[in-house]
Amino acid sequence: MNNTKKMRKVLAFLLAIVLAVSTLSISASAKSFSDVSSSHYALDGINYVSDNGFMSGTSSTSFSPNTAITRAMLVTVLYQKTGSPAVSGNNPFTDVSASAYYAKAVIWASSNGITSGTSSTTFSPNQNVTRQDAITFLYRFATKMGSDTSKTASITGYSDYSSVSSYARTAMSWALGSNIVEGTSSSTLSPTSTMNRAQFALALTRYGTNSEKIVCGKDNLGFINSGSYFTTDKYYISAAHLNKLKSVIRAHAGSNNVDSALKRIEDNRSKSWGGSCYGLSVITALDKMGKIAFNENYSSGSKSMSAVSSLKGQKGESAINYYQLSYTLPNSGGNGSTGTIASDVTAAVTSMMNSNVPTLFSHWWKRGDSTVGHTIIVNSCKKNGSSYILDVCDPNSKTSRKMTLTADGKLDSTQLTMIRTRNDYSFYDKLDIDSYTNSDSTSNVAPTSAEFDVSSDMPYASDYSSIEVKLSGNFIIRSDSGDYLQWDGEGLSGTMEVYEVRMSTEGEDQAASMFIDVPVSNQFYFENLSDNNDIWFSVADLYRYSRIKGAEVSSVSVDESGKMEIDGNGTDFDVVYGAPGEDMPLLKLTGTGYGHIVTENSGDVLKASGDIDNYTVQSIDSDGNLLYSETVTISQADSEISNSDAEVSNNDEG
Repeated sequence: MNNTKKMRKVLAFLLAIVLAVSTLSISASAKSFSDVSSSHYALDGINYVSDNGFMSGTSSTSFSPNTAITRAMLVTVLYQKTGSPAVSGNNPFTDVSASAYYAKAVIWASSNGITSGTSSTTFSPNQNVTRQDAITFLYRFATKMGSDTSKTASITGYSDYSSVSSYARTAMSWALGSNIVEGTSSSTLSPTSTMNRAQFALALTRYGTNSEKIVCGKDNLGFINSGSYFTTDKYYISAAHLNKLKSVIRAHAGSNNVDSALKRIEDNRSKSWGGSCYGLSVITALDKMGKIAFNENYSSGSKSMSAVSSLKGQKGESAINYYQLSYTLPNSGGNGSTGTIASDVTAAVTSMMNSNVPTLFSHWWKRGDSTVGHTIIVNSCKKNGSSYILDVCDPNSKTSRKMTLTADGKLDSTQLTMIRTRNDYSFYDKLDIDSYTNSDSTSNVAPTSAEFDVSSDMPYASDYSSIEVKLSGNFIIRSDSGDYLQWDGEGLSGTMEVYEVRMSTEGEDQAASMFIDVPVSNQFYFENLSDNNDIWFSVADLYRYSRIKGAEVSSVSVDESGKMEIDGNGTDFDVVYGAPGEDMPLLKLTGTGYGHIVTENSGDVLKASGDIDNYTVQSIDSDGNLLYSETVTISQADSEISNSDAEVSNNDEG
């Protein structure tokens, strides 16, 4: 064996994988607080307020979650949430020193109607705040800031509702209806009980998510959502984030399907793409909820996500693409398409109108032969006659806008074919990119078994094949049992059992991809029903990861060994194959063919036969490193024989 082959063999088996300002006013990130455990009920809230600088710790390592929040602390938190604007006017309170840390906040709060003090001349800065007073302050703040205060709930079902002071009843009703606070039990509100720092941190987080929602120009990134804006027109993801995603796959994909699922992620990373609108929208929502610390960890310490001018090749770009690629995981698609666009609209508006939190609104429409898609965030949905008005925050823009959705699925002037929504973000608890403490992303480690115990969340009862198809045209897929699925640009039909369908949104200028999980088949057949379109067809299961990408491809078959038969006319194509075994590399073959082409796995390399020009074979490890590359030359004699055989075959058909 020569040195090149030896090296290839060796390399083929190597794979590298503050809530309130206290009197001390000490800044610290949530990861520094030793008195906030991973199971703390207000964990996300404490992350949110500390990551965004609304509250500080009481020391560099303590948050003091059970300490009562005082009037001085509370108004300072709200003042800081507005960006600590300049204040003017006289201080009317004799018990507020001009040198006190809360002096500007008190003047701001009194001049803006947040509080009038405990008397005309006293503020009582060190007085503990009751639940009803804290909620009243927050309600007045929400009204002042123009936030949504329309959702309310009755307080009369609580046994102590009569104890709620008259000035606080509207605020308490709003806070309950917007899920900003809950009762202290199923039957009590405890309005006069003291509120502690953790409780107010959680209330402020829920206000920010449920009533303030996403603030365009501040909370959203406002990127130009295209491949050219990022590093390349490929998915960029760091090794740390890739290893985290692999850990989730190992816990989630099912033991027999792990290897192929990992290989599919690897192959998708090299796919040309149009943008990461889904990833952008996800990290915006998760950061707002305090579930991740995007500002702190991925945008150079900026408190405003829109301050990020460029993330090319940086941690921020990696984090966005991490969540974009998560769409390939089973059970990741949110509320699915219901069969027709009219029923999709009904399901979507019902979900959005009943939700307190922002909704991921993924939608698709036809552009020529292709189906394209985009994901936006909908802050609110309100009925307007027979239509619905959506308050939209688009990851492509720093300005919010209103869009009209009709009952028959027209979004402004665009007729949609499918809609999917998500406002239950619990799926992303498995995908928390910087762990429960929001620690810096560069120190990411594989999740512990306790943190990612999802054995009960196995996607299906039996092994499955996951098919990915680029929606650049219509097609039919058949299994070796004869069952089929057909896509007509608007929906799937056929006899093949389908476990789950997921759709990607990869930018408005590029065809979306569909992931279809079906029972395992030894062989799959793909037939292209549209002319002049590029195809991407892959099969991932316990036998193989096999993918064909090409132009002018009319049909493909893939068997369990990875053998592929391709038919087309002037076909530029590349084939990728990954054998079972996580430590095996991806094998790639690129070439041009003119009729019937066969590619087969031969040990550690792919080989092609049929009417094909010179082609290139490569081996690539899981980090995208090129292990091996060679151009295979087709002799003129072989080419003439192939052409002659093709002519004979054509003559026989005639």
